Amino acid sequence: MNDDMGQGYIGAIHHTGLKGSDFAAMTSRYRSFGFTLTPRSRHLMSQRPGEPAILGCTANECAVFGGSYIELLGIVDAAAPDPWHAKPLPDGFRILNLETDDAAVVSARLIEAGLPASGVLELERNVDTEDGVRTMRARTVHIDPRCTSEGLLGISQHLTREYVHQPRYLDHPNGARGIAAVTIVATDTEFDEIVDRYRRIYPPTVPCSYLAFGGSPCRARK
Repeated sequence: MNDDMGQGYIGAIHHTGLKGSDFAAMTSRYRSFGFTLTPRSRHLMSQRPGEPAILGCTANECAVFGGSYIELLGIVDAAAPDPWHAKPLPDGFRILNLETDDAAVVSARLIEAGLPASGVLELERNVDTEDGVRTMRARTVHIDPRCTSEGLLGISQHLTREYVHQPRYLDHPNGARGIAAVTIVATDTEFDEIVDRYRRIYPPTVPCSYLAFGGSPCRARK
C-alpha cells in the first residue's frame, strides 16, 4: 500500500476488458483458454452524475483474480439505453479502468488537470453469491470517449469488492493469477497525446513510454 492511499489515489489496474459482437462465442473462447468466468450479469448505469442507475444494453462475464479482472462485455439488448457508449466501441480490448479509493476526489483532480471527465457515475450489477443474489456497486469516472482513441478509459472505486472477487471464481485452469501489465499500441500521430493523457491522470515515475500504476504498469508503444 502506498502513502497516498486514502486520498483519492490512483493505484493498480482495476480491470481491463474487451467487447465482442458475438458475446456467446467470445465467452466460449475465453473458457477454452482456461479462464473461469463469472456468471453473466446485466449492467445498471447512471448516464450523468447524480442520476439513478438504469438498465443498460450490456452485460458481462469476468475472469477475476482477487485484485484485478478481465471483463468480457457484450450487447445483450440493442434496444436498451447505452449510457456508457458501449455500442460504438469496436470489438477487441477497448476497456481500461484504473483503481481508486475515492472517485469524487479523482474526478475533481482530473477536471483540474484539464481532462474531459464525466463526473462520478454509478454502476450496479446483480450477481449470484453463495448467499443468494446480491447487488454489486461501484463508482466510475470516465474520460470522454471521444477523446480516447485507445478505447473506454475510466477510474473506478469498488463499493462491494467482495461480490466481484468471490473466492470460488479465482481458480483458473490456465494458472492465471492477475493482470501484470497493459500495453497500448499507438500510431506515431497519437502517441504523444496518449502519453500526455496518462501523465495528467497519474504522473509517471519512469520515462514517458512506460507509465507505472501501482504494481500494474501501463505501457504505451508506437
